[in-house]
Amino acid sequence: MKYYLLLIVFVFSLVHCKEEELPSEELSIIGTWNLDSQSWKSCTNPASTLEENNICSASTCFTYIFTADGLFTYQIKINNITDVETGTYTLAGNQLTICITGCSIPVNVSRAGNTLTLTYTDSTTGCA
Repeated sequence: MKYYLLLIVFVFSLVHCKEEELPSEELSIIGTWNLDSQSWKSCTNPASTLEENNICSASTCFTYIFTADGLFTYQIKINNITDVETGTYTLAGNQLTICITGCSIPVNVSRAGNTLTLTYTDSTTGCA
């Protein structure tokens, strides 16, 4: 009888257990990212696109650095001359907002392994 009572309690607990939702994996952009390629589409002529591959070398590299405390640095190194821009960022889902010198720039972000993709759409023209 105890066996049947235990079995009933066990089955009852399985039937009435609510399945817990697993938290979705949060997008992380923290780290140093080198610009490998970039592309633009013309608003006036959508068939017109420009694509560039940018491979970092000892003298030329474009680098984004995102830290855990919401700060970011953009380093542009061309012919061994480096220019640095710093600012803050927030990330909510796939919406990255970068702020440099009081200017807020919304960017959609996605990540696939070691590839970070940033997509900016001009709010005035709707061009990406």
